[in-house]
Amino acid sequence: MLNTFAGDAVLVGSQAQYSKLSDISALSTWTVSSLKEMPSLFYQTPDLKDISALASWRPVLQGSNALASTFNVTGITKVDALSGWNTENVTALNYTFAKSKLANLEGISGWNVANVGSMSGTFQDVRTLTSLEDLSNWNPLLYANEALSYTFDGTGITSLKGIEKFRVWNVKKLLNTFANCTSLTTLGYTENGVKYGLAGWANETGNIKTYTGVFRGDIALEDMTAMSDWTWNSSITTKLYNLLNVPTTAAGYDIVNSHIGN
Repeated sequence: MLNTFAGDAVLVGSQAQYSKLSDISALSTWTVSSLKEMPSLFYQTPDLKDISALASWRPVLQGSNALASTFNVTGITKVDALSGWNTENVTALNYTFAKSKLANLEGISGWNVANVGSMSGTFQDVRTLTSLEDLSNWNPLLYANEALSYTFDGTGITSLKGIEKFRVWNVKKLLNTFANCTSLTTLGYTENGVKYGLAGWANETGNIKTYTGVFRGDIALEDMTAMSDWTWNSSITTKLYNLLNVPTTAAGYDIVNSHIGN
């Protein structure tokens, strides 16, 4: 079996090939020090729950496809095995963990994501994920046009605390970013002068011109005041369904509605 990769290696997964995969323990002996990309490697493997075999992997990941859909539609519940991965040259995390069963993000809390420009669908439909606090040290330099499209759509998060350091000044569109988060109650807050959640984005949102379905279906929202100090672009071109089914009684609702309501 090939278990050592030389040169600029790439491993690409196949939905048809791996749909029944449940045990990857044999991969623990693979030498992947030259592995730069693994797009869709474990895509569509709902029976795969344990990835501890990857703890010995030390890939040199780089580029926009490095982790694209790598663990999309898997049964994994934790990512501790990925804590040692070098991600400093990764430029996108599109759908990396979408539709997985993650309960927390502790294993990737220390990832260097400073060069990540796009996080489209990164955690989409991870309904078991209730907190983003493990991302409190993440500071991606988001610059792609749809960098935050569907990023947290359909998760079980209750608060947006943890994403306050995201650098969003180059983001121009928010599309279903936090949609269908039916347990989400607060967008963030300020405590002892420290801003959490969306309160931390206040001075960086002036370039966003398109808001579509951002909070659509967030039926439990109680507090939207984290957006009270946002910088609003004077030429917002699209604002559709952002507050569909959001309680009008939520604190700060009127302010948000005046800018992106429809």
